[in-house]
Amino acid sequence: MLSLIAQMLAPYTPFVSDELYRNLAQTPESVHLTDWPVPDTAAIDPALEDEMTLARTVVSLGRSARTDAKIGVRQPLPRAIALLGTSEAMRDEVVHEIRDELNVKQFEVARTLEGLLDYRVVPNFRALGPRFGQALPRVKALLQDTDGADVRAAFIAG
Repeated sequence: MLSLIAQMLAPYTPFVSDELYRNLAQTPESVHLTDWPVPDTAAIDPALEDEMTLARTVVSLGRSARTDAKIGVRQPLPRAIALLGTSEAMRDEVVHEIRDELNVKQFEVARTLEGLLDYRVVPNFRALGPRFGQALPRVKALLQDTDGADVRAAFIAG
């Protein structure tokens, strides 16, 4: 195992790795004349690679959000929420790494925005003014009393 590490270090520390390799392999041959190690393809986990790519993206976005809010990474936050698609999943170990990297006490994965956002109706007065005229203040009052989530659900329904 150490001879493998010496082979991988050879381009960066040529003299030290050469001496290390010659002592470990008990050979006069230089580490620079050996072939690169062949990767073990059975050890590759594509699902884990996809999860780690997603985790790097989440951490990058989390750090960006902290920078925008002018909150340093050293200051712990109570929680962070990430919106992921239904096909994306993360293991507990990956979630733990994200939580540690972002310095949050609780990291949650949300599948939809339901319950996270408050919706309200804000009319376009330039478009409604000519149509409603004097009744525009009454329309404005009625729209303020309307539940924005119901309006959103109606738009989604068609």
